[in-house]
Amino acid sequence: MPASARRKAPTAVALDEEIPSINMLLYGKSGVGKTVFAAGRGGAQLTISCEKDKGMSAKRQGGTGKYIRCADYEDFLAAIEAWEAGRYGNPEWTAFESLTSIQAKMIDWILEREFGKQPETRKRDVLQIQDHLEYQNATRRLLSELCDVPRNKIFTAQDMNVETDGGDESVLPFLDGKKGGVANYACGMMTCVGYMKILHPKGSENIVRRTYWQPRPPYFAKDWTDSLGAYTDDLTLGDVWKRIKATDVGKPPARSRPRAADPTVPRRPDAASRRAARALFS
Repeated sequence: MPASARRKAPTAVALDEEIPSINMLLYGKSGVGKTVFAAGRGGAQLTISCEKDKGMSAKRQGGTGKYIRCADYEDFLAAIEAWEAGRYGNPEWTAFESLTSIQAKMIDWILEREFGKQPETRKRDVLQIQDHLEYQNATRRLLSELCDVPRNKIFTAQDMNVETDGGDESVLPFLDGKKGGVANYACGMMTCVGYMKILHPKGSENIVRRTYWQPRPPYFAKDWTDSLGAYTDDLTLGDVWKRIKATDVGKPPARSRPRAADPTVPRRPDAASRRAARALFS
């Protein structure tokens, strides 16, 4: 490796000293309640959205945070820059609505750019091979950069069915690219991934909004905090955040006082005693 390419080695940090931020992904079909979960009562204090909803569903369900509507991908990039610079304050949670729509606006931006360069040879709504590679790599880079920002974030996405190599179907967040490869990459970046669906209990007119936090084929889910159980019913981000904080995830453990020596347990001989024993039996 040339000297010009070398970097200073990263610092090693003890696990009990690291306080990570939470990256959460909630996905499911349109209308199941993802926005209400993320930005409704007790939810995110800031929402950066590429959706058409304009915050109405979250407001109806008690949401009190700020809402940023991004009309196109350039709006979204500008909002991200302002968010990282702290120009929207310091929200405890930021919601991104939704990865599916953000990627769609990214693809529209690529199409518009390339059509503007070659209007005679390009079609406005047809991606070429190099365009697929660009938006897939750009999506992965965007996710990685967002997840690296040391703030709590929740991303939403619609769902999609993907056929696995074995011929089975898997349900993943709706992100185009490499037959589920980009979606799997997104899931790998997250602390928690939940799949939300609506249940209709027998004998009841009420519905239940259930979120799975552990894998339940064909749905993918995970919970690195180990605090949410197999699933939760009718909870919001605020409720889930209380559960995570109650387990002290990410907080350094209290320093325990050293225990007094147990007189019944033999102590390891010190160096002088070991040398004397060797001299005695040599």
